[in-house]
Amino acid sequence: QQETMAEDLHTLREKKINAETLIRETANLPGDTPVGRPVPASDARRLQKPQQLYDTALRHNQELNILRARIEKMEAMIEMAETRTFAPFQSNLSLYADDEVLQTGTFNTKPSFGTTPPAAMGAGAPVKPWLGLATAYIRETRIRLEAQRDMLEKAETGLRTKVRDAWFALDRAMREQKLYGARVVGMADDALTVSTRAYESGSIAFADVIDAYILWLDLNLKNARARRDAGISRARLSQTIGVEP
Repeated sequence: QQETMAEDLHTLREKKINAETLIRETANLPGDTPVGRPVPASDARRLQKPQQLYDTALRHNQELNILRARIEKMEAMIEMAETRTFAPFQSNLSLYADDEVLQTGTFNTKPSFGTTPPAAMGAGAPVKPWLGLATAYIRETRIRLEAQRDMLEKAETGLRTKVRDAWFALDRAMREQKLYGARVVGMADDALTVSTRAYESGSIAFADVIDAYILWLDLNLKNARARRDAGISRARLSQTIGVEP
């Protein structure tokens, strides 16, 4: 077991170097920048219920915000395209007619600008050059807009599942951390102390002391892993929600 642990220790040292390299890459730091020890998270932070996190996630989740921004962009594109493609609603009463008429004098029989509104859409309606040239593009963009809205609705529905899974992982890690740190490790420490004194008095064999010591080491390792899992799970929950839970 000692030889096996020595090999595992060497593997952990190599993993540490890989993790430090990834941290430098993520933080855009030079390759020779030293990486310090992580600051342990406070165990006093109370974990909220999943129902309390759903509304927060709907407001701050980055994926949903990206979809909402795309929808707003497409709506603005459609509005701009319609403004440039279709004739606006106007009576044309203030526009001068392109006719040569007498504007002054007693022979002025026709006003210089329109005094009656044009006919309804159809015969006589004002038509701009190239009217309707981009109508196909607008129809396509509207279809894509509806698809984006459906994707947003689906993402909002699936976000509840992601929040629930991330919350469950953090809740389990916190319960295991509390179990090992507050109870099990202390009981293993007491058992090791009792076994050591019993061996010194000749009541038990040395193998029993070794078993108690191995159990104590194993539970301390599980306690450290529980703290690690709690930190990772809290970071993943924060990523899912968009803010610190």
